[in-house]
Amino acid sequence: SDGSNHKLEPLSLANVQLPASLCKLDLSGNNLRGSTLPATWNDLLQLEHLDLSQCSLTDDFNPHDIFSSNLQNFQTLRLNQNELTEVPQSIFRVWNLRNVDLSFNRIASELLKVMRDIAPGRERVGSASSTDPTLEVLDISNNNITGTIPQNLFSEEWGLMQLLVLDLSN
Repeated sequence: SDGSNHKLEPLSLANVQLPASLCKLDLSGNNLRGSTLPATWNDLLQLEHLDLSQCSLTDDFNPHDIFSSNLQNFQTLRLNQNELTEVPQSIFRVWNLRNVDLSFNRIASELLKVMRDIAPGRERVGSASSTDPTLEVLDISNNNITGTIPQNLFSEEWGLMQLLVLDLSN
């Protein structure tokens, strides 16, 4: 049997202890529906890359503990191919994220709202500073993103001056 007729229970992360030196964590393809990330993961100060793609995550997933300003090395977050209908509320707390992949979800929103969720308050004149996000790649393709691209999106007003790739395809 290939296991395709078996219903797999969600993977529980509650008691998972990880080494503080961990740089990359790939949990892609696991059923994490209803799981929460342990608060101890906030101590993974060396974490650079977190892959939670294809994990059946829904909007009740809000990894607020791991998305803290303490994660100075955290650069890549992959939440693609899940069931999210909005950007997780705490994603903006990681100021040094360079690569965010939210593609192939169910995000149904105007582009301006999505950008405000990722970098709240950054559309105001004079809000950019040296501590603003260094986001370089944002993939929100294959969602239901509507609206127009704000004229000032790539200006200092948004604090997204480093944005090199914005994928809005499909």
